[in-house]
Order: sequence, then C-alpha cells, then structure tokens
Amino acid sequence: MTAESLERRFLFFFLTSPFGQGLIKLYDNGAAQPNLGAKSVAKYTIYLPSTTQQQAIVEKLDALSEETKALEAIYERKQSTLAELKQSLLQKAFKGEL
Repeated sequence: MTAESLERRFLFFFLTSPFGQGLIKLYDNGAAQPNLGAKSVAKYTIYLPSTTQQQAIVEKLDALSEETKALEAIYERKQSTLAELKQSLLQKAFKGEL
C-alpha cells in the first residue's frame, strides 16, 4: 500500500468506525494516555478498495453526515418548539385560560 492509494478521509472514517475503534482498543498500549503508534497501525488489517471506490465511499459518508446534521437541527428545533408550547399551555392552565 502506498500513500497515493489511501484517501485520508477514507482512513478517518475507517478509524472512527466501530470496527476501527475495536482495532484501536485491541492494540492499545494500556497507558493512562492511549496513543496510536505506527507499529500498532501496521498490525491493522484494513480492506482497501481502489482509490476510486474510496472516494465514492467518502463522498457517500460525507453526504450522509450532512443529512444527519440537518435532521439533528430539525429535531432540536422541534424539541424547542414543543418545550415552548408546553410552557405556554402550563401558564394558561394555571391562569384558568384553558
């Protein structure tokens, strides 16, 4: 494997995936401040698709990440709106306006 055959974002997504995190824990040095050394990474078995496939995977994961962020923002706005509605209803109930 050469540096040219590995997309950095692909490696990032791999290492932050549950499988990648499992590898990191498996080869953790057990210190209070864990580190990711080159010798440990060299032991990892990584399925490495072609550069074109890596780029396609990264593009798809980036798109899903953006969609997830947009959905989280919508969810947070709805939660906030519901909390405001609840407060408004409680105030009206206590004032006898319902």
